[in-house]
Amino acid sequence: MASAKGKKWRTNCGTAASGGNGCRTWIWSTFVGAGQDSAGAWSYHQTDSWVGYNIVRFH
Repeated sequence: MASAKGKKWRTNCGTAASGGNGCRTWIWSTFVGAGQDSAGAWSYHQTDSWVGYNIVRFH
């Protein structure tokens, strides 16, 4: 994991998560998540998680 200007990010290359011929980068982000209960009512909440940021594929 790296940090630049207060932002956390990580990059994996050649792994099961990124694929054989590429790299994938995730950034730690705060965002609004949504969920629906069994009665159909929606609720929203703030959550922090790794979010896909970019993918580079090599030929």
